[in-house]
Amino acid sequence: MVIAVGGATDFLYHKVYNHLTLPALVLGLILSYWYFGGAGLKSSGLGLALGFLPMFLFFLAGGMGGGDVKLTAAIGAIMGYPFILSALIYSALTGGVIALAAVIWKGQWRSLGREMGQAWDRLLHPLARRDPELEPDRRPRLTIPYGFAIFLGSLWAWLEGRVSTLAGG
Repeated sequence: MVIAVGGATDFLYHKVYNHLTLPALVLGLILSYWYFGGAGLKSSGLGLALGFLPMFLFFLAGGMGGGDVKLTAAIGAIMGYPFILSALIYSALTGGVIALAAVIWKGQWRSLGREMGQAWDRLLHPLARRDPELEPDRRPRLTIPYGFAIFLGSLWAWLEGRVSTLAGG
């Protein structure tokens, strides 16, 4: 439910709210411990870390918002490890398709290369100060609702797990 609400608010309002993600993160840790003891807490904590860290790097590079980072951390805390690994991979694939569709729809092929170059620069030099006057071409950035991609990727991972369980694998 948390994932669906986060995806919907990002799609509709371009925002994933803290009052959704932070309680879900804490509740995921608590319930994992409550139901599964130390092993559940370990899985939940590892899921939280693996959901947070790669997304935080993309946040530092300017590739996504903080709400997306907290949403994946909450998913990791709720669903644990190894689920979060599949969810991250499927979210990246889904996000890539959405981004490609947005580039085609908006006809912004040239800006795609510039955006990727700037993102790599921000990722490699996250603490460097940037003078906005020196940055070329300050047109509005092409953005996608990545929280929606996270929702679709997590749903994909969950459905894959269900089908695998039903198939006896």
